[in-house]
Amino acid sequence: MKVLIISDDPNSAELLTLILRQAGLLVVSTHRTDGEGALATYAKEVPDMIFIDASTRAFDVLDICRTLRLETIAPILVSSPRTEEEYILQAFDLGIDEYLPKPISPRFLVAKVNALLRRARSVPLASISSLRAGSVELSPERRTVRLPQRPEIHLTNLEFRLLYCLMSNQGQVVPTETIIQKVWGYSGEGDYQLVKGLVRRLRRKIEPDAKEPHYVKTVTGVGYTFSPSMEE
Repeated sequence: MKVLIISDDPNSAELLTLILRQAGLLVVSTHRTDGEGALATYAKEVPDMIFIDASTRAFDVLDICRTLRLETIAPILVSSPRTEEEYILQAFDLGIDEYLPKPISPRFLVAKVNALLRRARSVPLASISSLRAGSVELSPERRTVRLPQRPEIHLTNLEFRLLYCLMSNQGQVVPTETIIQKVWGYSGEGDYQLVKGLVRRLRRKIEPDAKEPHYVKTVTGVGYTFSPSMEE
């Protein structure tokens, strides 16, 4: 599996390359941190995952995320010293799959990268059929969802995987642990807040009123369920 590192710091890129290569991954890196340059490198290398490593605020991470997500469904991981919630939420809204504030331990980094790569292997979007639940239709090829009397809605990788997981089990309660495994690609009990955040972002896109959800409902203490009907 190939990882593309886009970094504004040659020393950091060299260290990250060493860490990931020691973990058995094929790694290429670039210091072209403008959207056009990053996209050109992506098109040349066609990686399985993109790792954006930002060391300074001058690096316009959001612009690169926006540009890359228009062209690829490959997982995007961002690492940056910035910790402002609004900034991180903007990055997720633009389609990133994971955000790691700096500093990061090598072991934790490798675990996150491997989880993203496992997920990329486990759900090849182009190879699965469209999914319909009632009047809701999910398109893997376009990574979109169609709802009654609504324009087509584009989803991020994680939003798509969450909705696919829930729609595939419509009417059933999907435990939070199962969602973590299906969406993020690993097992664990420490990421419930990640699930809550992802559900919140998905609801903002598909629900008429995110505070009174009709499609994605919480089953307190257990998980979530999908209902294709707008009726109570």
